[in-house]
Amino acid sequence: MQPEEQDYLNQSMNSNIQNTQIDAMQRNNYIQDNQISMLENQLSLREEIEMIENLLRSRVIGSDDQGNETWVDPEDSSEVLLSEYGVNLIMKRIKMYMNKNTLLSNYSEDIIMNKMADISNSLNDEIFMKYELVFKFPTSEEIQRALSNKIDHQVKNMVFNSNFSGRIADEKKVRDNLIAQLNIDYELQKMKEILFKDKLKSFEGLTRSVQDCIHSAYLRALNGGERRSLRKTMSVSEVISPPMQGRRTGGGFLGLLKR
Repeated sequence: MQPEEQDYLNQSMNSNIQNTQIDAMQRNNYIQDNQISMLENQLSLREEIEMIENLLRSRVIGSDDQGNETWVDPEDSSEVLLSEYGVNLIMKRIKMYMNKNTLLSNYSEDIIMNKMADISNSLNDEIFMKYELVFKFPTSEEIQRALSNKIDHQVKNMVFNSNFSGRIADEKKVRDNLIAQLNIDYELQKMKEILFKDKLKSFEGLTRSVQDCIHSAYLRALNGGERRSLRKTMSVSEVISPPMQGRRTGGGFLGLLKR
């Protein structure tokens, strides 16, 4: 074989080796990037937190103009339970605990129970002490509508009772007489208090729901359970595609899980 031919053959072989190594490195990088993405998705609580905020705003699942499923405000504004202040207050507390730091921690059952007791007491006290700010007061329109419905109900009952006893009643006259006897300002204020107290009845259910959301996040950290789950996922991935020599995997997000 001529020297020129030998040089050409050597260059060709070196080129093939380099291309193979580059392809392998690219494949390995792609797999490890997917692995990191998969692990980060497992630790992401974005969807859960978004759902909680929408529920706190009393939104329901509906459709947009294109027919896509989305969260929409309730048709009846009286169904809105919390004020803007109340939503922001509770969301701040939720985000303090429902995060990656909590999930990647290692807590015993006793520690979790003690933490939940402290969180529950603090949350209950804070909402109770600030209930006038946390819960949404009814609007003037809601109060007027509720009082009007109450009057309609009373008029129907009075007309029914009169007709039932054999005395035919004129509904308009009955309504006029009833309204004439009412102190409208007093009735409006009384109705406002009734509507607001109705919202306060949701206090226990609200705080319990928030506590359960936080508790679920802590349970994922029970005895380092989330860490073990992520390590198992990494181990399976490395068996399928072991990292190439020289590829650093000891630092960053993956390195944290191997500690």
